[in-house]
Amino acid sequence: MPYLKNKEKAVMAGLYKLGKTTVSSLAKETLINRTTLYPILDKLLKRGLALEIKAKGRTLVEAASFKDFKKWVERRKKRAERQADEVMEWIADKEKSAGTSSPSEVYYYNGAEAIKSLCQEAGEPGASPKEFLFVDKLKNLDIKINIHESKLIMINFEKNEPWGLVIKNHKIIKAFKNIFEYLRTQEKKP
Repeated sequence: MPYLKNKEKAVMAGLYKLGKTTVSSLAKETLINRTTLYPILDKLLKRGLALEIKAKGRTLVEAASFKDFKKWVERRKKRAERQADEVMEWIADKEKSAGTSSPSEVYYYNGAEAIKSLCQEAGEPGASPKEFLFVDKLKNLDIKINIHESKLIMINFEKNEPWGLVIKNHKIIKAFKNIFEYLRTQEKKP
């Protein structure tokens, strides 16, 4: 948002040109009708950018000194900088907390059809347990674990009652990736 709108600038320019003046003369100078001019002047008066002078039963207006105008601009500038700093701190805080807060989604699948659906959802159409990548030390488990994109997928392929579990939580996924990496490094050791 600009410090001054175009009509406010026109009024300030008119005030600097005319000096102490009547609203009527200012309206003629700026080509802004008095009905529109009064609210603009009111805003400028409230900001301290224009002054109202009562003299000989007449009300005159004049612009604040250039020195006072510059001070006003500097105050606005400092306030805008503080507000920008506050917003940047808020953004940084939200970025940090976005990395630490862990909204979770957990889905449970039960039965052969549900497991087939789970494999397709994981981007593995028609995938079987052999097509998932596993760490050798986990191959003997009855439960197969895989990380696919942002999901931790656990599947038990029991013939009688297969089931699956999907967890969407970046902290849990990161932990399992670290576990898998550790186990892979252990496999390589003689």
